[in-house]
Amino acid sequence: MKDKKLPFDRKCHVLYSNPCKKEIRAKIALHYPEAEREAIWEQVQR
Repeated sequence: MKDKKLPFDRKCHVLYSNPCKKEIRAKIALHYPEAEREAIWEQVQR
């Protein structure tokens, strides 16, 4: 999901910088199968 389409509430959400996103996605890739990665990333953003 694109950042612009995400519902964003500063009280409970965090907006990550691009380098930070890459690092988090790399860690997700180490621990989760490819089919689950996008769902995990969406959970991290909430």
